[in-house]
Amino acid sequence: MEPGPIAQTSDLREAGDASATGTAVSTRAAGLRRPGAASLDLAYVAAGRVDGFWEIGLKAWDTAAGSLMIREAGGLIGTLDGGEYKQGGNIVAGNPRIFNALVEALAPHVPPDLREIGSA
Repeated sequence: MEPGPIAQTSDLREAGDASATGTAVSTRAAGLRRPGAASLDLAYVAAGRVDGFWEIGLKAWDTAAGSLMIREAGGLIGTLDGGEYKQGGNIVAGNPRIFNALVEALAPHVPPDLREIGSA
């Protein structure tokens, strides 16, 4: 993953060790930022203001517009294990340059119950 800003979720503490997850990504990025709403974070990925984003526990209304903007801008969006995103609660998004590296950095910290079986 090339250094660049990544939007980080604050909700990972509910699913596992947020500190370890943030550390796994921050050691490979220029920094982590969390401006607020997931919809804003996804819009920032689409606009190129941040390189990637992940979060758990979202609703379709949190991600519908942002996921469309990212796809239209040429970005990638998927589940926490890199599978096809279908407006579920758990999301990883990024530009094509860092998406796979972000999924790989998060993978050891995603609890089994949050993995999408057969989607990767």
